[in-house]
Amino acid sequence: MTWNCSHSGYASTDGSTGNETILVSVASGQTLTINVASGASIPTVYNTGSGSVSVVSGQVTLTITVKDIDTGSVIQGARVYVTADAGGSLTEGTVIIDGVLTDVNGQVSDTRSYSSDQPITGRVRKASTSTYYKTGPIAGTVDNGSGLNLTVQMIPDE
Repeated sequence: MTWNCSHSGYASTDGSTGNETILVSVASGQTLTINVASGASIPTVYNTGSGSVSVVSGQVTLTITVKDIDTGSVIQGARVYVTADAGGSLTEGTVIIDGVLTDVNGQVSDTRSYSSDQPITGRVRKASTSTYYKTGPIAGTVDNGSGLNLTVQMIPDE
């Protein structure tokens, strides 16, 4: 579940007052994860079930858009691989996006929390169906407060 809201007037801690921000009934053996976007209020939770609730706050989105350098058209079906580079909260080499194909908008995304700005590195390739492209490098820094929108331009290889 994604939470991207602010709230006021609700209980300030999780509990069973009936005035918590979110009321759920999580079944035994199940976990509901509430992903709180960066800048959103952290909700309080009243769980009437016997399962558990995990609240993960400060999440931001890394979005990579892949385009043809000659035409500016988005490229669907390009394979994206991104890892953490040195200097951030993740260990260098930690896989962030692994072989995900771009959608009809030429995009892939990953949403997670970072305790500090995170440099990234990687590559994008498309060589399985025509039009073929040369492998393109990915480099940038995910801001732990706002995320990163990155455009990678690929060179046709036909």
